[in-house]
Amino acid sequence: MYPLGISRLVSKGNRPYKNNLLMFLKFIFSIILYTVVSLAGEFSILFTANINGSIENCGCGPEKLGGLGRIKSFIADYTQKHKNTVVVDGGDYFNSYSFPVLNTAMLKALKTMPYDIITAGDQEFIEGESFFNRINSEVSGRILSGVSPELKTRAGNVELVFCYYLSPVIFRYREKPRFPVLPEFPTPAGNSNIVKILVFHGNLNDAEKRTRQIQFFDLVLLAHDQQKGSWKIKNTPVVGAGGDGEYVAVIKAEEQDGQWNLNIRFEKMNERWQEDQQIKAIIKNMKIYTRKDEQ
Repeated sequence: MYPLGISRLVSKGNRPYKNNLLMFLKFIFSIILYTVVSLAGEFSILFTANINGSIENCGCGPEKLGGLGRIKSFIADYTQKHKNTVVVDGGDYFNSYSFPVLNTAMLKALKTMPYDIITAGDQEFIEGESFFNRINSEVSGRILSGVSPELKTRAGNVELVFCYYLSPVIFRYREKPRFPVLPEFPTPAGNSNIVKILVFHGNLNDAEKRTRQIQFFDLVLLAHDQQKGSWKIKNTPVVGAGGDGEYVAVIKAEEQDGQWNLNIRFEKMNERWQEDQQIKAIIKNMKIYTRKDEQ
């Protein structure tokens, strides 16, 4: 459990009542108030990253994890039960190689995925500028990139600001796109009541080197780096979601005694989660197109 250094946003008090009617009304009011406070005093982030074009479960590995259809089903189930939830993908959603048929299918699937925020990693540029412009156009308003490096949203009564950084270090062994994609390291704006989150697309070592800059954020979501887990850089929690869509990081923040505490777990995308029918149809059409192309 990690504390977030954010001031208390919700408070409530008690008031004595002297007769049974007022006590009854107080009891009813306390139930309503508790419901409001419990919603206002908590929020969740579902975080995926490095899906790497894994549109379906490969059936490999001892637990056969992964698949966009399972991810979509889990997100739908979780957000139905937890209303104050923001769903984020950290980038490298597309395949790491130019594979137009697959990446086009991934884009069709992306349009159906319930992400609130989608991040442009280096693999989002693998098919060139025109394909990235398609991504930007078809998920307009939800994408963090060099063009739009900051997005604000709300989870119930809690305001969150998501900032974007694409580390130049990851282009050491990959050609850097010719069109502008690299923003300056962001400086979070807003007062202390706003939860400031950095989507850092790079590796953990690079993030650690930027400790002085990262310490201004309440939470760092780590993408590109394939590690699954949670760490701390100074006092800032860092969460990585692993790779190939095998896990979804579930980050639940609860307000306690004037501060936010984080509970972090990793949900396996196993057979418990059924394949979403829309995603299955996209995969089926992709395979039909591929077979025709091979003939």
